[in-house]
Amino acid sequence: FGKPEYANAPVRWDSEDAIPTEFTSKLIRAVTVGGGVRDPTGKPIAGVTGTVSGVVRDEGGQVLLAEDDAGQTEASGKWRSGRVLKDITTLQFKLTHPEFLPAEYDQAATDPPAAREVSKADLLAGRAVMELQPGVRVEGTVVGDESQPVPGAEVILRNISESPRRRVQRTDDKGRFALVILEEADFHLVVEAQGYSPTFTPVRVEPGLKPL
Repeated sequence: FGKPEYANAPVRWDSEDAIPTEFTSKLIRAVTVGGGVRDPTGKPIAGVTGTVSGVVRDEGGQVLLAEDDAGQTEASGKWRSGRVLKDITTLQFKLTHPEFLPAEYDQAATDPPAAREVSKADLLAGRAVMELQPGVRVEGTVVGDESQPVPGAEVILRNISESPRRRVQRTDDKGRFALVILEEADFHLVVEAQGYSPTFTPVRVEPGLKPL
């Protein structure tokens, strides 16, 4: 159960037969917490998807990890949530972004906060800062026989795990491509373009990878 300005009230029944025909849920006024998300250089990151979860007890006294709120950071990297219980003690934060490695933060139990922790004081003051590490950029330029750029070439990057996944992109008018990968692994890079033979290149994707 949930409503703006109130904390979510999770309820769980062990079976369908246990669900009552009528039920009353008590909603509690929430507080606002917030902060910002940045990269290792201190630059704010917009468009980070974040979820805020807290450990609560439902109406039956069972301990649950309930999602309090979810949203995205603004252009300034700022985020806020107005759906958290006033007596916050155990909050967890999960952050994802297409170009950054996912991260999890916990509310610190003591001061000062350890790595991957944020303090209650900073959360309530709206200054809880979290950091995301960038993914690995796989970038390069596709050129022809005379080193001229090849626009519109199809670049396929496929990992070689047991559950292969692939990323596909077309080069721009200068033959350039850039993909962001969120895992260290071995990949196959295939480039196809009209009038040219396909090329195949094994690539080890890891931090520090130079342009191809």
